[in-house]
Amino acid sequence: MSEAADALPFIAALMIAVSSTSCRSGDATTVPWIQQRTNTENSGPPPFLSATNRQIGDDQPQTSRVSIGHNARMNRSPWTWKVVQAGSLRLDGGGMFGIIPKEMWSRWTPPDAENRIRLQTNCLLLEQDGRKVLVETGCGDKWTEKEREIYHLERRTVVDALREIEVDPEEIDMVILTHLHFDHAAGLTTWDGRPPREMIADGTPPRPVFENAEIVVQRREWEDANANRSTMTRTYLRTHLDPIADRIRLVDGSTEVIPGIGVEPIIGHTPGQQGVLIEDAGRTTAFLGDLLPTIHHAHPSAATAYDLDPYDTLLTKADVLTRAHAEDWTIVLDHEPDDPVVKVNQDERGRKTLFPRNPA
Repeated sequence: MSEAADALPFIAALMIAVSSTSCRSGDATTVPWIQQRTNTENSGPPPFLSATNRQIGDDQPQTSRVSIGHNARMNRSPWTWKVVQAGSLRLDGGGMFGIIPKEMWSRWTPPDAENRIRLQTNCLLLEQDGRKVLVETGCGDKWTEKEREIYHLERRTVVDALREIEVDPEEIDMVILTHLHFDHAAGLTTWDGRPPREMIADGTPPRPVFENAEIVVQRREWEDANANRSTMTRTYLRTHLDPIADRIRLVDGSTEVIPGIGVEPIIGHTPGQQGVLIEDAGRTTAFLGDLLPTIHHAHPSAATAYDLDPYDTLLTKADVLTRAHAEDWTIVLDHEPDDPVVKVNQDERGRKTLFPRNPA
């Protein structure tokens, strides 16, 4: 029997477990299994809608779904947004799809000779009445040639992408990060193209790219990254954290960070990952970080091998997709290389898939 066939019974069992504990179609209530696990009283639906409410430790914020923009909605213009692509990279396909057998995921996205799949670093530029907010910063430019080869890193950066649409980094007022892994936050700083090894040897720190921006991140994510408590310590780089430490705005749980834009915790991938919600005129656009990296990660058993708690990822994802379908969200996928702007479809059996909002 093949390795893929051996894995299929386990995947089927996990899919049954996830689907049996998830919300039914259109039901925005907490998941029963999570309610039992947390053993806490809930006054309302927790964010995204369940797994984020469980007790991890004393420092885990107690949160509720964020209420976005209600006080200022009548007195402001809507937020407009566009996807800006900050460069492609390739990561191991097995790492990106976790327990999904290669026999399955390689049909979705064929790997190269080194088993790597093509990914994009999609960022989101939001504009309103002269204000500019950037979600994510991509991989940046502080890489040796060896590192570029390992990750097949494109030399394009978020600065290149912004300047193509005539936006300078100095114009960005706020940067929101879903989490602090290098492919999301390394674009915060730069050595302006100078060789990283020389800069490190000289003790020259990189400079902040977004000189006028405050940087919004969950407190738990910031503390975890700085304390090196995570299993992914090699992706929390001092060269992109230390130079911007005085610009950080720490938030605890669900928060409206600026009228019309809110963040909500979506644990699983990292302890402090957050999703970004933009609301206007009853429409919601969501940027969900590595909860849904690509269109194929809507599969109920797809979670990356890099997730700190893959089972929380699966539970949270099921709840997010239920809420997104019920409320007709538009979702922007952070690593989808082809059509990153998607909607949620649900079939007659309640299974969720993603489809491009405007296929290329």
